[in-house]
Amino acid sequence: MRILIDSREQKKLTFGCTTEIKCLSFGDYGCQFSENYQYPLVFERKNKADLFGSLTQGYDRLRKCFERAEKANYKLIIAIEGSKNNILKGYSHSARHPESIIKQLETIKRKYNVDHIFFGNRLAMANYIHDVFFVEYEKYLKQIETAG
Repeated sequence: MRILIDSREQKKLTFGCTTEIKCLSFGDYGCQFSENYQYPLVFERKNKADLFGSLTQGYDRLRKCFERAEKANYKLIIAIEGSKNNILKGYSHSARHPESIIKQLETIKRKYNVDHIFFGNRLAMANYIHDVFFVEYEKYLKQIETAG
């Protein structure tokens, strides 16, 4: 198992496993289970500034990311650095009302099947991403063992 980190990712998370930096077509974090198989789930990391910016002037770009993931049959999850309460406090560099950001995330969930998860800190986010991939990797190994 090797966690893939998009080469354009500005603030890379650290994981307790092998990682590889490469250009991903969408998302910031994916996982390679074998030489020929990348698990069809990616995480798009957003800090508060990224979130407000991506859901405002950067929305077309983000929407295209959703569409590329869907076309490739990948599940995309927005991993948000900060609690919901923290996001609801707003962002000083944005005129967007914070409640409209939360509502837009819910619309994205329903329209594009893109979930979002709030994390209190980067360590919790990194641990969650690692754990999700690790559990799925173990399932993958059992399937190979059973089939072989």
